[in-house]
Amino acid sequence: MPLHLAQMSALEQDDPATWDALKSGEFVVAESEVPFTQLFTDQTLEQEIKMLKRHGGMVGLSQDEAALDRLVTITPHLTHLVKQFLNTFHKASRSTDRSEHYQLSGTVAIRLRANAVMLRQSIELHCEGNPFTKKTPLKNIVSSALVQDDAKNDILHYQEKGEKRLQEFIQDRLLSSSELSVWDPMKKLKLKTFLNWMEKSKIRVGDKVIKLREERQLLGRFLIIQGSRPELVPKLEKTIGEYEMSVVPRSLCAVDGSLYIPADKASMVHAIEGAKAQTIPSVTQNDATQTQPPKVLIIDAMAVLQSMKKTSTMRKLSNLPEEFIKRIAFMMIGYSEGRVVFDRYQDQSLKSKTRQKRAVTSTEFKVHLQMKLTMSLKELLSSSKTKSSLTAMFAEALLQHFSSTNNFKLFVVYDTKIKSYDFEENHTHEEADTLIPHQVLASIAENDWCEVCVWSPDTDVLTILMDLAPRGRLGFQTCLKLLTGKTTKSREIDVVERVHAIGSLKSQGLIGLHNFTGADWGGKFVGISKKTWVGAYMKLDESDPIVTCLRQLGDGIIPTELVDDDLPPQIKDLERFVCQVYSSTGETNLPALRWQLFRSKNLEGEMLPPTRAALLPHITRANYIAMRDKSYVTRCPDLPAIQQNGWRLDKGVYVPVQSLALPAPRAVIELTKCGCKTGCTSKCSCVNNGLPCTPLCKCYDRNCTNVTRDTHDSLADEDDE
Repeated sequence: MPLHLAQMSALEQDDPATWDALKSGEFVVAESEVPFTQLFTDQTLEQEIKMLKRHGGMVGLSQDEAALDRLVTITPHLTHLVKQFLNTFHKASRSTDRSEHYQLSGTVAIRLRANAVMLRQSIELHCEGNPFTKKTPLKNIVSSALVQDDAKNDILHYQEKGEKRLQEFIQDRLLSSSELSVWDPMKKLKLKTFLNWMEKSKIRVGDKVIKLREERQLLGRFLIIQGSRPELVPKLEKTIGEYEMSVVPRSLCAVDGSLYIPADKASMVHAIEGAKAQTIPSVTQNDATQTQPPKVLIIDAMAVLQSMKKTSTMRKLSNLPEEFIKRIAFMMIGYSEGRVVFDRYQDQSLKSKTRQKRAVTSTEFKVHLQMKLTMSLKELLSSSKTKSSLTAMFAEALLQHFSSTNNFKLFVVYDTKIKSYDFEENHTHEEADTLIPHQVLASIAENDWCEVCVWSPDTDVLTILMDLAPRGRLGFQTCLKLLTGKTTKSREIDVVERVHAIGSLKSQGLIGLHNFTGADWGGKFVGISKKTWVGAYMKLDESDPIVTCLRQLGDGIIPTELVDDDLPPQIKDLERFVCQVYSSTGETNLPALRWQLFRSKNLEGEMLPPTRAALLPHITRANYIAMRDKSYVTRCPDLPAIQQNGWRLDKGVYVPVQSLALPAPRAVIELTKCGCKTGCTSKCSCVNNGLPCTPLCKCYDRNCTNVTRDTHDSLADEDDE
């Protein structure tokens, strides 16, 4: 192939006539004037030869020159006579009368256009826009797995690397001054492609560590082993029910092992707002409480900053804090107290993975007030380290601005500080999601008769606020509202009224439900939307054990190991909840449901619910995040180690524990197959392990004697004994 490429590259100089002929298109043949119907010459010859091999034509090539002469002379005339004979009959359709290509007319064209639209929609869905106009990360459209940097470089620059290798081949082997011969060994380039870019996962089986690449061949291996070595593997029903048959649990993880992050968290907010309201007991106020209560506004600062747009007046970074302060001051009109809460940005954080996926590119800037704003605000906020520096800058600017304001008190929460003019204390919370409810409690502690408004577009914040009222932490005379939405969709949600509408017990279970069905840390079930989960939960009665189980998520540590291949009793009802959402057949255990969906609907991979061994680590992770969310009651929460709650530390990064069991039966993973070519003897690996050969062995089509005996023969041997 390299020699052919070199000859074709030099064709313009070595054979100008052939080069001109190829350049003018003289390498194709046209039978009609219909566009796009020309054929290559070799393909045309094959069609002509096929016509010559009809009845009365040639059967094979002869070495007799006289016979060949007769064949070449007579056959075209015979073919012409046959065509004339066929043309005397009426045809239902005359394709030769077409004036355009057949794929451009009729139902074929309609189908092609419909398929093109569907393909475009699929690409835009997976790439979050048009990849030709919007800079998006390179990913596998089928699996949505992000391609690693080294493989991405090979895939995107394969042509340049190939041309460079071609020039090296010519210089090293084809020139008169070359030192190497064309036949000397040559090292392969081994470029990464979409087929082989993914790293192999390490699976520990006993004392061995076996590497498997994420692929869909484990089930095929199992079926082969079941036919050749049935005693080594369980039945198909048990295998489908208890094993993922994939390196990663496809219903919970992408092919690279990362967790899926939901894109429809707003469904939780819509469900809370849409719950049918119930009659709220009226509160009779005495004369002392007829006046308006003091109003407190708590703001999600980073949400405000991200909603801002760069204007022509923002030329330096110093202009950005000024605009930010103006917006905060406008929002604080009518309130006697304000609390502005910033996120923290830690290096080792569970949310850092989410931030990396949301930001297409991450650029760190060394910020200072005189820095020119030549970049967009989105680019400026793409790096966590940059945002950490900006939060400190904005927080100090806010405190300085409001320090001279009378009859108004401001608290700013940033980094590890809760700070005001004459007050400062530390905290250990990581996110604004828990700091905002903590500040709600702090404002109530100073005055239990007040109206607290929280401005935040975050679903997680509303979910935690819905946990305050039913647990009696708001106070009898406290009004709590969430201000959310943009422009015409801005609205306020009365948290207390929504708790009464949904129910006290079910409101307490929203934190567990939100984290179990997918939040910012991940946890999404493939193919099951947030709306489906929340809808199923809202239909449950408050006394249902599923509600109790979700309420208790985050109240303490749960077991991290299966009990006799089953889930621990305290979370067993979540298995029933998963079965209800995946199917309405009434199955309440996962192995039976997986087998039923596989057998009756031909579902596999990500379309099946997870196994128990994969569901338990998922519940453990949801329990840990729920524990973190419920830590809003304290300023310095004491949380257990992340590594003991569904994650493990790998090269300084927290990665999820995917499953507690092997991806397939041990015999499938440790598949023993021989490479015997002449016969299976004592050196055969299958014979040495006392195993019959399988169709995957190289001896399979060579009359191998080491095969599985029939059941009838085995019984006969036992009778002889």
